[in-house]
Amino acid sequence: MSNGTDEIREIRQRLEAIERAINELHKLVKDLTDSVKWQPAKEATEQAQGEPVKEVTEYVEGEKVDTADKAIEKVDNAEEAMDIAHTFMKKDSSVALPLKAVRQDDVWLVDVDIGAVRVEIVRIKLDAKTGNILGQETVERK
Repeated sequence: MSNGTDEIREIRQRLEAIERAINELHKLVKDLTDSVKWQPAKEATEQAQGEPVKEVTEYVEGEKVDTADKAIEKVDNAEEAMDIAHTFMKKDSSVALPLKAVRQDDVWLVDVDIGAVRVEIVRIKLDAKTGNILGQETVERK
């Protein structure tokens, strides 16, 4: 029996090492994504030479948008809420699987699994009237 217990312990240690490596890889990818994301902003700032800051932020977003047309519509169903939460979580995590959405008054609560190896569920709170993200919290880790 001791031999089987040692094997199980070794397997657990290997899995933990793999999980640490994956988490480190996620951090490196996020850092790289963040540094690349802001590179166009630096270039736009250098090119702008006195243009309003609004122009620079529009350049970073990748498209010219009239802020008057940028009003977000209200989120009427769970599918829309899950799409917004999924898009939000994909910015920080390469793994994001929306699980469910529940509406409580004017707030959508969307559960998203962001765990690469283990289950890690983050609950995103969305304003049902505007679609804005109100907050997030980790609700389960296995």
